[in-house]
Amino acid sequence: MMKVLHIVGNKIESSNGIGRLLPEMIVMQNNYSSDMESSLYCINDTYENASFEVINYNEMNDSLIDNFDIFIFHGLYFYRYITFAKKIRSRNKPYLIKPHSSLITHAQKKSLIKKYLANLLFFKGFVKHANAVIFTNEDEAKNSVQWNDNILYEGNGLQSIQSTEVRLRKKNPPYKFVYLSRIDFSHKGTDILLDALMLLKESNKIDNLDLAIYGKGSQEEENELVRRINQLNFKDVSFKGPIFGQQKNDMFYEKDIFILTSRYEGFPMAILEALDSGLPCLVTQGVNMTSIINNHHVGWECQTTPQSVAELILYVINIDEEVLNNMTLKSREYIIKQHDWSALVKYSESIYADVYKRVV
Repeated sequence: MMKVLHIVGNKIESSNGIGRLLPEMIVMQNNYSSDMESSLYCINDTYENASFEVINYNEMNDSLIDNFDIFIFHGLYFYRYITFAKKIRSRNKPYLIKPHSSLITHAQKKSLIKKYLANLLFFKGFVKHANAVIFTNEDEAKNSVQWNDNILYEGNGLQSIQSTEVRLRKKNPPYKFVYLSRIDFSHKGTDILLDALMLLKESNKIDNLDLAIYGKGSQEEENELVRRINQLNFKDVSFKGPIFGQQKNDMFYEKDIFILTSRYEGFPMAILEALDSGLPCLVTQGVNMTSIINNHHVGWECQTTPQSVAELILYVINIDEEVLNNMTLKSREYIIKQHDWSALVKYSESIYADVYKRVV
């Protein structure tokens, strides 16, 4: 039995992608694999889960490290990762890094000087010494800095909530858009979306759009979002705050199109949830869905600029409902075929085992 330890520096909570993904991922790995057992190490936080073993920071010791065969770091910029990786290497055990968008070139430009120094002193070496870097898809890898020649791919899975019932979208009343993400102007492109809406109002004489914005951010950014929405003065554009669980599922069921205007992403869980609910996705290139949209026809992509987003929204609000309903069926089909946990777990088990065997 290969014992796997997933290491996380983020808080485990539904409002962030890694926090949303990891508990489900570990449960599914333990459910679907008979040759692998996965646990979680919260290196900066405390967390409890009755479904699998959780180790909190003050509980880790050398003998516990020796109990595991392979270690997977999720995310990148946590200084405790550096010390822990050195302990792993001192025991001649392998570790992998799944950066979750941290190595994307655009992300590297954020806090440029601070990151340059941190990379030079700590994180570039941490990545170079890893046995491999795991990207969620080829688009993320292509748009990331390459500090390690060993690359693996592992998509995010999703426990589908699909039923046999399919809600068909209707053009009249107008299509309902939803934006669900962390409220973060510089990363998630909240400003790009708002600028695009203002362009639609001023240049295209659009006087309304049915758009609900869900998410959580700093008080400062949430206040700026509300201010910009009030300035826009579209009666059906509103900020709803965070939403989770069944309420989120019910909300998706009532919407028609998911929109995300990020400057950079790995592969967001919100995208998977939207597709599972049958919502085609209107995204910027920064979301890293190019090959998925081209190959599976589950949405539309534009440049990461307000002008390009505005033009695509204008195109989509006029699209024929038959086209949209065909994309709804393709979106649901894509999740079942590409992100089913049972198949993904078998694949993860194989790539982890290959790394482990090369070391031992």
